[in-house]
Amino acid sequence: MTTADPFGSTARPAAGADAAPVVRPARLEDLPRVVELAVAGMGWSPIMDLGPGFVSLIYRHAITTRVGFCLVAELDGRVAGFVLGSHDSKRWFRDFALRQGPRAALALLPKLFFPRHLAAIWRGATYFPKAHPEDPASEILGIVVDETQKGRRIGHALVQGASEHYRAKGLLRVKVGDIDVRNAASNALFSRYAEFQRSEPSYGDNAVNVYYWDLR
Repeated sequence: MTTADPFGSTARPAAGADAAPVVRPARLEDLPRVVELAVAGMGWSPIMDLGPGFVSLIYRHAITTRVGFCLVAELDGRVAGFVLGSHDSKRWFRDFALRQGPRAALALLPKLFFPRHLAAIWRGATYFPKAHPEDPASEILGIVVDETQKGRRIGHALVQGASEHYRAKGLLRVKVGDIDVRNAASNALFSRYAEFQRSEPSYGDNAVNVYYWDLR
C-alpha cells in the first residue's frame, strides 16, 4: 500500500489495475472532483440539499484550513476518494465561520424559505451542545470512495493516510462520527480500526454509527 506522508510525498506507483492508490494532501484544483465525490457518496445527508455553493465552501475550507486536513487518493491519475478530518471539531467549524461565514450566509439565504432545509441548518448551528461529552475533539468528518473503484483498497489507504497525519500531530484519540448505519462498506472499514461506541439519530429517519479510534 502506498500512502503519502503528512508532508505530501508525490511518489507514484505504476498505472494499471493493480496499482496502489497514492494518498496526498488535497489541493484547490482537486475541489471540483472532491465535491463531485461528496455529492455522489453522501447524498443521504441533507447538507447536500443546501446547494452546490454551500457544499463547495465546506470542502474548500477542508482543503485550506490549518485546524484539519483533507487527503485524496489518486488512482491512475484521477482522484478516486478522499478523507477529511479535524484536529478539533469546534475549532474547525469556528474557523469555517470566520473564513467562509459571509459567503456561506449568502449561499444559505435562499434556503431559509424552504422548511425542509431548516433542520440541516439548525443542526449545524447546535451541533456542539449536543455532542457527547466523552467524544474526542479530533474527528474524521467524512470519507468517500468512488463507487466505480471499490475493491482497490482506496478506503484503507485513506485511513492509513489519516492515521499518519493524526500521529504526526500527536492526536491519538479520534472520533469517527456520522457513519450512516446503512453504509455497510464504511462501517466494515472502520470496524477494523476503531471501536464502536453507539448509534444515534441523525437527519430525519436516518441514524449514524459513532466509533472511537485509538492510535496509541
